[in-house]
Amino acid sequence: MPSQLRPNLIVGSDSLLGHALSEYLTGVGEAVVGTTRRPEMVSESCFFLDLSQSVDHWNCPVPAKVGFLCAGVTKLDTCRRYPIETARVNVRGIIQLARYLLEHGAFVIFPSTNLVFDGSETFRNPCDLPSPRTEYGRQKFSAEQELLKLGSKSGVVRFTKILEPCNRLIMNWVQALQHGLVIKPFVDMVIAPVPLRFAVEALYRISESHLTGITQISGNRDVSYEQMARYVAERLGADQKLILPVEVREACPHLEPPAANTTLDTTRLSEQLGLDPPDVWETIDLIAGFRT
Repeated sequence: MPSQLRPNLIVGSDSLLGHALSEYLTGVGEAVVGTTRRPEMVSESCFFLDLSQSVDHWNCPVPAKVGFLCAGVTKLDTCRRYPIETARVNVRGIIQLARYLLEHGAFVIFPSTNLVFDGSETFRNPCDLPSPRTEYGRQKFSAEQELLKLGSKSGVVRFTKILEPCNRLIMNWVQALQHGLVIKPFVDMVIAPVPLRFAVEALYRISESHLTGITQISGNRDVSYEQMARYVAERLGADQKLILPVEVREACPHLEPPAANTTLDTTRLSEQLGLDPPDVWETIDLIAGFRT
């Protein structure tokens, strides 16, 4: 089948990123099929695939032109508690599937994370040696390494924190502040947020240009959760005294210590894809519904 007639395959099309990507690609006129590990979600255009099981004998019902590997176990605590089981999905399953797709003529795109770095420095370069502090970060880095060895038809895309519209945490803040209730954001956890819509547009552009190697996507600066909460309160005209910041270890002693920095160097994003890193406060405005 000619590559221009092949659909895009979104592995994990019912995940946050996969679902949004599916809607975006369909909206720009691209053919899309997906995979799911949930039997009840299987359909003519969404195939069953469980990456916790061997995929050596899995056959995609239709040949894909691009494979977006959006499936995976993303909860840091789950990866920490079950490193062997989650690595079956995040490393072994992903690489087995990538080999299959590459052998069948697809271009493969692997969404990764800033957590391949330890957070000791700002705006990490794609060429910097990763030094993950979390099990999730180690698994993502392992998958990156293996994928980049497979040839010249694949790309790794590292993201900082992706925020969806009406993000639950931020909307909980909005609702609480509007009712005069106290909120307790983290003072020592930072993010450089990327809007979900921006993330999927970038993935589309990477797929269109078949951009290989590592591309990094990051908000333009780090802000703490306390800073975000205070900004939300200001936009709402709420009393700043309702914000009682806490440290991560105080509120969630089971969590690993947060990284001091999360930003990534986005030179390639700007120079080769024509996209500037999203502004943090514009992102919060969008997520909280202060603008459309």
